[in-house]
Amino acid sequence: MKTAIILLNWNGADDTIDCLNSLSGASGDFFVVVVDNDSHDDSVERLKEWEGSHPQIDLHLVEEHENHGFAIGNNIGVRYASQFQPAYYLLLNNDTVVEPDFLVKMTSFMETHKDVDVVSPVINYYADKDKIWFGGGRLKYAGRTALHRGESYSVLKDAASFPIDYVSGCAMLFKPTVLTPSGDVFSDKFFFGEEDHEFSVRMMNRHQMACVTGSKVYHKIGMARKKLSKEREDFDSYIYYLSLYVIYGLHEGLLAWCPKMVYIYMKSLNKFRSLGHSLLTSSSLSHRLFKDYQKYKAIDRKCFEELRSRFLNTQS
Repeated sequence: MKTAIILLNWNGADDTIDCLNSLSGASGDFFVVVVDNDSHDDSVERLKEWEGSHPQIDLHLVEEHENHGFAIGNNIGVRYASQFQPAYYLLLNNDTVVEPDFLVKMTSFMETHKDVDVVSPVINYYADKDKIWFGGGRLKYAGRTALHRGESYSVLKDAASFPIDYVSGCAMLFKPTVLTPSGDVFSDKFFFGEEDHEFSVRMMNRHQMACVTGSKVYHKIGMARKKLSKEREDFDSYIYYLSLYVIYGLHEGLLAWCPKMVYIYMKSLNKFRSLGHSLLTSSSLSHRLFKDYQKYKAIDRKCFEELRSRFLNTQS
């Protein structure tokens, strides 16, 4: 039962090659698709060199000439891999390394649990391989949360698996049956961030998901939260709450959507207040947030870059 492993690369050959090196020692029947999202460094040359020196790995390099972002980049990889009709797809961040048995632990679980269509490994911090970054997740009322973050991996020793309803795009294995009719895994309404949240909401009541605790991946994400500039905190919060409007606007009927609009508005207001803004400024930001939802109805590249320019005064 072959698995297509999809990696995205954007100016990140060091991390991507580390990930590929770890995959070269992994068990299981798989091939790897690396989608290069229009890198402007020497990534493509280095990845081709790596491919030539590792003929034992079935590697396919897809070169794009535009940075499509996370959602569409993964969709491109999935569509490319679909021509080989894999039994499973695995999305894997390029800044991860894997345990040798991580894949077979998940595929073996899927083979014995036919009712489960999506599984997550346990994702630990790379810098502290015993500490959990993502041990499955749960959807909340117009939101989501990661389980067991910061806890020791030992807290999961008594559970071989458990059901979840939120999965991280950092590492997720799924059957082709969860793809959209057009063959995509993620909505193209997202450029970078919360596409896995929308995916999880879309799976709810349609497909079962589980976390397989014996499967481990290590993510090179900082354990300590970096101090962000005030402008960056505002931007990140604005994008997150705009994402909530987009996600639940897509999937809720009118009766359920109206109270969630109010909830998201109030949550955003409280968040901006917690970031040190006055009540007047926070109200203005929350009002503009809702107006931007009505304007864009998506956080595609155009929206993302316009908002980034507004908050951070940067150009793409």
